[in-house]
Amino acid sequence: MKTNSINNNVCSVCKKGQENYTTFRPAHRPKQTFYQYDYRHTDAELFSTVANSLEECRKRRDTWLLNKWWNSLSFDELEYVTGIEQDRDGNNDVDALFIAEANTFWNKLQPQDKQNIHQYWKHRKGIITLDADDAHSLQMEIICELADLQLEAEYNKSREDMCDENGSFYEEYQDRFNDIYDDIEERLLDNEL
Repeated sequence: MKTNSINNNVCSVCKKGQENYTTFRPAHRPKQTFYQYDYRHTDAELFSTVANSLEECRKRRDTWLLNKWWNSLSFDELEYVTGIEQDRDGNNDVDALFIAEANTFWNKLQPQDKQNIHQYWKHRKGIITLDADDAHSLQMEIICELADLQLEAEYNKSREDMCDENGSFYEEYQDRFNDIYDDIEERLLDNEL
């Protein structure tokens, strides 16, 4: 919703679950239009940004929302998605290391992969409903991406270096990919996200 001002006495007037934005032209760039953008999450936390397009503002908001969701997951959920085993002894230093490793994993993912994982999580939680074919396709896409990432980490090689000119894994990598894929599939399907 566009308004003339998105602030009242320097406080955002943005309501929960809504966005507000306005345009302005800075004095040092009078021909360029910028967007001042606010989004208030349903938990009342405010996201604000300035960009040269509304699309860029919303892209930043979506990234913020995905990161906010990721940081809200339980240790078990993080373990199921990342495959990084957590130490359940309550040691804060070990917990912090686990969180750091999970966040490193998350930061390596492409934005679309993050969105897919989030959508799959919402489906598994019953927040959204996907038909069986869409849910299965999404699950396979996520598992493939996670298996690719794990394979790259194990061999310290890019996907391109492990594939032939047709994009298929060389046999030595394909066998390991298949094992990783099966492990991830079992982990995601056998546990409650």
